[in-house]
Amino acid sequence: MKHFDRTLENAESEYAIWRDSNPRGLVVNEKLGEWMLHFASCSHLQQFKAFDAKLVESPKTCSDNLAELQEWADRKGEVLLRCRSCAPPP
Repeated sequence: MKHFDRTLENAESEYAIWRDSNPRGLVVNEKLGEWMLHFASCSHLQQFKAFDAKLVESPKTCSDNLAELQEWADRKGEVLLRCRSCAPPP
């Protein structure tokens, strides 16, 4: 499991490398108090490229293991919502 946010040096490029290397990997995007689960290839996580916005403006936690992400969210007391566009596994 890897965590990327704007406080980490090189987070932007490291996240982009992970995402591009793991298109079927899973990404939890923490935004506005919700934790949304996406496939790394989801268009919702790609759309910022065109605007040159920071990909890690919202913290992202990534893994290829759904159980690992679910256990992590449970420990934090958070609920993983599933993106309706890319439909990651329940």
